Amino acid sequence: MKKKILLTIISIVVALVAVCATGCTHAEFDLAPQQKVGAGEEAYGYLTTIAEQYYDRTPDSGKDFEFCKYLATQLTSWGYTPKAVESEGVAGIEKFNYYYDDGERVYSGSSYNVQFTKPSTAQSKGTIVLTAQYDNRYSYTGIATQADGSYESGASVSALLTICRLLCDKDLDFDLTVAFLGCSTISYNGAEYMFKNMTERQKQDVLLAIDISNIIGGDYSYLYTVDKRTDYGDFFDQLATVNGLDFQSVPQDKKVGAATLIDNGLYHYFHVGMLSNNMYFMNEGIPTLTILSFNWDKSGSGGRVEKDGKENLLQTPADTLDNMIDRVGEDNIKARFDSIVSAVYLAIAREGETLVGALTSSRSQMPSRLAQSSVANSVLTIAPKIIVVTALILLMFAVRKRVNDDKEKYLAIKRANTKSQSVDVFGFDDDGQGKDNFGDKSDGGVFDGF
Repeated sequence: MKKKILLTIISIVVALVAVCATGCTHAEFDLAPQQKVGAGEEAYGYLTTIAEQYYDRTPDSGKDFEFCKYLATQLTSWGYTPKAVESEGVAGIEKFNYYYDDGERVYSGSSYNVQFTKPSTAQSKGTIVLTAQYDNRYSYTGIATQADGSYESGASVSALLTICRLLCDKDLDFDLTVAFLGCSTISYNGAEYMFKNMTERQKQDVLLAIDISNIIGGDYSYLYTVDKRTDYGDFFDQLATVNGLDFQSVPQDKKVGAATLIDNGLYHYFHVGMLSNNMYFMNEGIPTLTILSFNWDKSGSGGRVEKDGKENLLQTPADTLDNMIDRVGEDNIKARFDSIVSAVYLAIAREGETLVGALTSSRSQMPSRLAQSSVANSVLTIAPKIIVVTALILLMFAVRKRVNDDKEKYLAIKRANTKSQSVDVFGFDDDGQGKDNFGDKSDGGVFDGF
C-alpha cells in the first residue's frame, strides 16, 4: 500500500514537471541590435498638447468629438486612409451608441471611434491592428474627475500617434489598421463595437493586435502577450533584450482571479493584464500584445497597483500630467516613451518579416476553446505549493518508517527481557498497538491512515 501511494505521489510530481516544461522551449530569432528611434520628445509633445488643449475627452460630451477631429486630421496629414464610415462630416470617425449596466448604475450615450488604415505596398500577408483608448471621465456626470487623464489615455494616444507618424512612409508587407477607441473608460465599449463590426474574414486576417494601455505612470512597463509561451512572445522578449528597451518581465504568477471578462469566453479566469481593449481579440485566440505600466507583483485579482506605496491615479482627480511628472520625472517619461515606441516600430518596420514568421507559427500555439491556457496558468501558479506539500508527505513517510523501525527494536528488547518494567516511551503495548497518553488503544500509531 505504501509503495502504491509513494508511486502515485511521484507520478503527480513528474506530471507537474512535464506540464510546467510544456512550451518552455524558446524560439530563437536572429535580431541585430537597433538604435532606439529617439521618440521621447515627440511623444511628450503630444502628451503636453492633449493635457493642455484636450483635457476633456468625456464620452457623449461633444468634447470627445473635437478630439477625434484632431486625431483624424493628424492621420490624414500622414497619408493614412479613413476606414471608419464618415460621421458628422469627418471621414475616419464612426459614431456608435453604448450601454453598460454595472449593477448600480446604467451608463448610456454615444461615442466615437477613429479608424484609419495603411495598406500594404506588396501582397499583404495579413493585418496588424494598433489601438489605444483616447477618452477620460473629466466631466462624466456622477464620476467626473476633472483630470486630464494622462495615465488613463493621454500617454497611450501620444505613443500611438508617434508610432503612426514614424510608420507613415514605410513600405510594409501587411496592412495596418489604426484605431483610437472611445468609451473605454466605462467598459471598453469602443473596442467591443469595433470588434463586433469586423467580418469573420477580417478577424481571420489579423496577424496581431497591439493595444497601448495605461502607460508611463506605473513602476514598470510590460509587454504582455498571452498566458503561455509562443514564438511571437519570445520574439518581443528578445527584441526588448537585444535593443535594451526598458521592460520588466511578466511574472509567472499573474494573480489569477476566478471570473470571466466576456460571457462564453475563451478564458475562464482573469488577471489585471487582460484588462485592455485587446480582450475581444484575445477571446478569439488572435495573437495580442498589450503594453501597459503598473506593478504586477504588488497587484492582485482585485485590481492594479500602479506604484508601490502610492495611491493609484487611474480615473481619479489626481490623474494629471503634473502628477505624472512628479511621480516619474520628465526625463524618465521621455525615456519610457522611447522604449514603448521603439518596441512597436522596430518590430513592424525593421523586423517585419521575422515578426510575421513568428506570428504565423504562433497561430497553432494560441489557447483554444478547451481553455488549455487556464489549466496551464493554474498549474504554474499552484505548482510550487503542490511540490512543497508533496515534500511534506514524503517526509511523513520517512518519519513513520523511523518510528516503525524503533518500535520493532523496542519489541525485540521487551520479548528478550519479559521481566523488565521499562518505561513505555514510544507509546506501544505488547501487541505493537499504539496508545495515547491516557492508555487508550488506537488504530496502530500516529501515522496510520497514510
